[in-house]
Amino acid sequence: MNGLDVSPGAAVMGLLPILTLIVTLTVLKWKAKRAAVVSWALALVIAAGAYGLTATGFFVASGKGLALSLFVLLIIWPSVMLYHVVQDSGAMKTISRFLLWVTKDRILQCLLLSWCFAAFVQGISGFGMPVVIAAPLMVGMGFSPVAAATTTLVGHSWAVTYGSMASSYYTIQLVTSLPGPELSYWMGMMFLLPILICGFSVAHIDKGLDGLRRAVLPVLVIGLAMGLVMWGAAVFGFEQLASVLAGAVGCAAVAGFSRAAGQFGTVRAESEEATAVMPRGVALFPYGFLVVSILFFQIGPIKEALSGVKLAFDFPAVTTRLGYLVEAEEAYSAIQLFSHPFLFLLAAIAIGSLLFVRGGHCRSDVIGGAFRKTVKQSVNTTISITFMVMMALLMNDSGMTRILAVSAAEGAGSLYPFLAPFIGVLGSFMTGSNTNSNVLFGALQVQAAVSMGVSPLIMASAQSIGGSIGSAVAPAKAVLGATTVNLTGSEGEILQKTVAYCFLNVAVVGVLTWILIRWVG
Repeated sequence: MNGLDVSPGAAVMGLLPILTLIVTLTVLKWKAKRAAVVSWALALVIAAGAYGLTATGFFVASGKGLALSLFVLLIIWPSVMLYHVVQDSGAMKTISRFLLWVTKDRILQCLLLSWCFAAFVQGISGFGMPVVIAAPLMVGMGFSPVAAATTTLVGHSWAVTYGSMASSYYTIQLVTSLPGPELSYWMGMMFLLPILICGFSVAHIDKGLDGLRRAVLPVLVIGLAMGLVMWGAAVFGFEQLASVLAGAVGCAAVAGFSRAAGQFGTVRAESEEATAVMPRGVALFPYGFLVVSILFFQIGPIKEALSGVKLAFDFPAVTTRLGYLVEAEEAYSAIQLFSHPFLFLLAAIAIGSLLFVRGGHCRSDVIGGAFRKTVKQSVNTTISITFMVMMALLMNDSGMTRILAVSAAEGAGSLYPFLAPFIGVLGSFMTGSNTNSNVLFGALQVQAAVSMGVSPLIMASAQSIGGSIGSAVAPAKAVLGATTVNLTGSEGEILQKTVAYCFLNVAVVGVLTWILIRWVG
């Protein structure tokens, strides 16, 4: 096969870097950055020794990995910074207190905070922030700590792929080289059922069968609204805003249900004075500016006029010593400066910070503190993402990923489409990140689809949806959830509760994937 050894031994060798990552993260409990570096080094040794990767191939693959990492990290860094500015300035308190004021209905409160608001936060920042913000709010409203952590982990998981300004979506689109509009069409459509299941799950976690019964109408109405908004935003080129807009629509829909029941505004903040420290319009301004500016630069003539302003890299074709050819890449991982979220996030940070300081809502040193927190928080993430991405590109350009895909497709046969989203779950479980899951397994899923002669778009969508839902059972997030509700040491109990809901949801996605593959091919 194009110079590749398709024997079982070659497949086992190709699997070793992934197994090493799994073992070091989950058994040895290494930090992600250390596990990523060791796994990358092993992938390099195997790629050079067993798969014939040349020195030129190494530098080309590493260059691609750095280019792809830069694309993702330019979203992550300012997203984290924006969160800390909003949090440390007190704006998040104003936003949170308003959400507590929306409804007194227990089920609507649960859906609002863990399913809708947490998804909105995921859209802007992600990286555990939805759990950090929403879970303590729920405890303050009378939910048990375990229920607060569990509902938040499960509830917002649908928003992860298009969260963090769509960093996970962009990752899988880039590592698979699939056309964005077509990928968004299938992925957005396939997310409709998982969104509903997440809503029903949080209602069941909180109130059992009675919660399910009471949640039927709001979950169906709100879930379909959020799903259609997310699908529409992604299809029409606003991937960065898909989870943001969907989460915002969900919050508004909960308020609509509350108002219809005469409950809107019946639960007050701790004090009106505390709420008034920062006006709601000021607190929400950075997010509003972010949404409006992204929409503005997506207007047809403006977008077309600025489309040539980009940072991109070209890479030559390379061939391994075994004869495996990797085609040349032009404008690989291109960063369109006026459609990539980076500039808009920077502007939102700058203008929001100015507004907060000039309005007397916080001191100027808060901004410096937010920057220092961002640097501290992002160092490990940067190292782990960079080396995981480079590992994935080494595996791809040496032919390892191709061998693994063929072996998996042949071994699972017609059941592979059902199993595809579970591979996404595995990636999120081992790395704690849907972005990293897509890096590790995105190309494998597409090459498995090619080997089977079925739609790579559907298979890639199943991968990222599985990784998104699977983030609810990532040990790193369970630790975060336990910590934020003062339940350190209870991570196992939280994971036990989230696993069943996660796997039920992923199994539904697996069945849907299998049906679509049989129908579309």
